[in-house]
Amino acid sequence: MLWAFVPALSPAQERQDVPPFDTLYNEDSTVMNSFRYGPYKLGDTTFFYEGCWHDGKYTEKCRVYIDRDSTSAKFKRMMGWALDSRRRKYDIEYLVRKIKARGLDFPCPDMGDLKGVFLPLRSLNGEVVTSDYQLFTAYISDSVVVWHEFDFWPYAIQKVNHVSPDVTIAEAISDRGDHVQFWINMVDAERRVIRIHSTSDSYVPEGYYVHSSRAGSFPLLVWDTDHVPDEVNLQFGTLTDDDFR
Repeated sequence: MLWAFVPALSPAQERQDVPPFDTLYNEDSTVMNSFRYGPYKLGDTTFFYEGCWHDGKYTEKCRVYIDRDSTSAKFKRMMGWALDSRRRKYDIEYLVRKIKARGLDFPCPDMGDLKGVFLPLRSLNGEVVTSDYQLFTAYISDSVVVWHEFDFWPYAIQKVNHVSPDVTIAEAISDRGDHVQFWINMVDAERRVIRIHSTSDSYVPEGYYVHSSRAGSFPLLVWDTDHVPDEVNLQFGTLTDDDFR
């Protein structure tokens, strides 16, 4: 069945605004692909795209949707990737060599409750979500701040000023010798959500982050495919502190 991957629902559960699948055919009238665009809801799941691509005997099922189950296999896979310490190990070792080659050290000021792995948060369709698409993380310890995206940006912390229980200023230096100042605001202590921004010229992925221990407090945007078409253009909104109050 072409869209067997769609959860089976009774007619009463189907929403009138759920679009039908569009189907494209090969010259021999066999199905090439079938797809539909959202957002729309099936049960409790918000879908932004569903598709099924056929290449001879091979079929790839594609979905972009919001997963609200923090015990799901998708959520566990995302967290396993985010918490994989092997990537950070090599990046931090590289940073240590670069910093020490400049005659600097790691004073290791206390970052308090800001230590750990943080995942970025985004606003989508009126919700605050995490995402497993092009996932990047921020790792904070008493000595380093390391961002992982397509590349990595490591900074060695030199000085910390806890301005208040909710505001911390960290002065750091990059592997290239650039001096950077991070402002870290705790905007939701219960869910461990922070906002990071900087007035420095160096690259800093500014925005809102949730500590890995509380990532399950937010739904997960799942990209269940590597071949989502360009037409899936998600309209992300702008987060503010008020979204966490």
